[in-house]
Amino acid sequence: MLFIYNTLLLIAAPFLYLSGFFSPKIRQGIVGRKNVLRDIAHWRESITEQHSVILINCASLGEYEQAKPLIKKIRENSAKTRIALSFVSPSGFMNFKDRELVDVVFYLPFDLPWTIRKFLDILCPSAIINTSYDMWGNLMIQADNRNIPQYLISARLRPSSSKLQFYTIRFYRRLYKIYRRIFAVSIEDYANLRKLLSNMENVIITGDTRYDGVEERYRKNKNKHLLPIAWNDKPIFILGSLHREDISVVFPAMQKLENKYPDLHVVVVPHEPANGNYEETCKYFTDTVLYSQLMPKTNPKNIFVDTIGDLASLYFSATLAYVGGGFGTNGLHNVMEPAVAGVPTFIGPRNQNSLEAQALIHEGAVFVIRNSDELYGIASSLLADKDHYEKISQIARGYITRSLGASDKIIKILKNDHVI
Repeated sequence: MLFIYNTLLLIAAPFLYLSGFFSPKIRQGIVGRKNVLRDIAHWRESITEQHSVILINCASLGEYEQAKPLIKKIRENSAKTRIALSFVSPSGFMNFKDRELVDVVFYLPFDLPWTIRKFLDILCPSAIINTSYDMWGNLMIQADNRNIPQYLISARLRPSSSKLQFYTIRFYRRLYKIYRRIFAVSIEDYANLRKLLSNMENVIITGDTRYDGVEERYRKNKNKHLLPIAWNDKPIFILGSLHREDISVVFPAMQKLENKYPDLHVVVVPHEPANGNYEETCKYFTDTVLYSQLMPKTNPKNIFVDTIGDLASLYFSATLAYVGGGFGTNGLHNVMEPAVAGVPTFIGPRNQNSLEAQALIHEGAVFVIRNSDELYGIASSLLADKDHYEKISQIARGYITRSLGASDKIIKILKNDHVI
C-alpha cells in the first residue's frame, strides 16, 4: 500500500505544479516550501542538546485551533521543550498570527520519501502530534522507524470516511497502529476507530481541545466591543463564514428583519474576503461600509468584514448569528465560536460534518433553517421574546462549559509518557 501511495503522489506532483500557474493559493504553497529544509536547518542550529523539539502538524487554521490550547499547556509545563509548528495549507501558514506561542513555523514538506527523510534528519523531533484527520504516510512510517512517538489529538472518524473503505482500510489501519496515543473526541469516534484497530488500549476519549480554546477566547474578549459605539444595546446579527450558497437564503431574511426591527444591524463576514461579494452585499444593504475603513465615530447601518481573523471576536458583540457552509458542499463552519459567546445560532441543513453542531441542535441552541422564511420567523421570535432569548443564550454557554478539559487530560498523559 505504501508503494501505491507513493506512486499516486508522484503522479499527482506534476499536476500540482501545473495547477500553481492558475491558483495563487497552490502557488503560495509550492513557493513557500522551496527553501523550507534550509530554513529549518538554520533554526535547528540554535537548539541545544538540552532542548527537545515537538513537531505539531496542522492542515490549516482550523486544526491549529485544536492544537493551540495544548501548545499553551506544553509551554506552561516544560521550559525545555521547543515547539515546531507545521502547516499543510497556505491559508493556515499565511494567516497564522500567534508567533509568540511557537518557536518556529513552516510549511510541512511534501510527503515524498526522500524529502521526509531529510526533514526528519534535520528537525530530529522527540515527538510528533497530529490533529484530527491529518495523516501523512511517509512522515508517519519513517518517524516510526526512528522510534519517534506520535500522537493524534481531537481525533475524529466518520462512518462514511474514505479511510474505512475496502481500498484504503489496510493502509490507514497501519498508520493508526503507529500512534502511541489517540485522543478521540467522542464515543462515536471511538466506535468508528474500533473498525480500524483491534487493540483499543491506546485510544482515549478526551473530548475536543477546541472547547478549551474558545473558552479562553471568551475570558479574553467577552468585554471587548469591536463594532461602533453607537451600536451598543442595539440588536446585531452576524453572518459568519458566508459562502455564495448562503446568500440567497440569508440576505432576504435580513432585509425583512431590518424592516421589522429598524435598530437591527447586520455584519457580513464572508468565508473568503477576497471573493466576498461586497458588491452584491451593497445591493441588498445600501448603507454598508468595509470593516477595515471603520472610523472611531462611524455609525453605518451595516458592515462588511474584509479582514481575516476577526470573526471569532466579533461574535461577542452579536445578538444572533448565522454560520455559513450549511447550504454548500464544503462543510459547515465553526458553531462553537458563537456558542461560547452565548449567541443563538442558525445554520443550513448540511451540517453532518460538525459534531458540536449536532449536539447544540439537540440542546436547542442552534437552529437548522432550510429557507429564508424559517430564518426570518425564528429570528424574529427571538428578538421579540427577551426571556426566551436569554434561555437559549444560557443553553449555548452551558454546553461549552460542560465540554472543557481535553487539554488538561492530554497534557497529563504526555507527562506520564515523558514526552514533556
